[in-house]
Amino acid sequence: MMGKKLLLLAVFIAVPLFAHAQDKESEHPIDVWTSQCMEKDGSTMGMIQCSDSAAVLWDIELNRVYKLLMDNLGEDAKSALREAQREWIKFRDKEFELISSYYTYIYEIMGGGTMYPMLAAGARAEVVRKRALALISLYDELNIHTGNSDDR
Repeated sequence: MMGKKLLLLAVFIAVPLFAHAQDKESEHPIDVWTSQCMEKDGSTMGMIQCSDSAAVLWDIELNRVYKLLMDNLGEDAKSALREAQREWIKFRDKEFELISSYYTYIYEIMGGGTMYPMLAAGARAEVVRKRALALISLYDELNIHTGNSDDR
């Protein structure tokens, strides 16, 4: 009986991971856009603008997928997602404070440098990107388990 439970657990874990691994083969359109943006303008200011724009695009994507999840979950799961998202927003804000303080400190001890604001912009975008991708994974997994078509 324990072996069957472990096998079932492995299947429930592997299916979403397999779906996510397939997604990694094709980059998310926002990642493609960000790469193209940085190729067009590889200056420090250009890269900062690309990263800041990517963060906005990821935030839009995050909110779009959050709404899809909220439209398709049961009440308990909706409540849990809502609370988790509220806590994530608090985390995001604190993470942005850390990123700002960290790169300001590095900038100061290194005596300046144009790359540190660029690194900070990229780090902020990555925080939002990771959350958006996490919600996308949840939504994709929900569709696998419910048999719904992927209407993302």
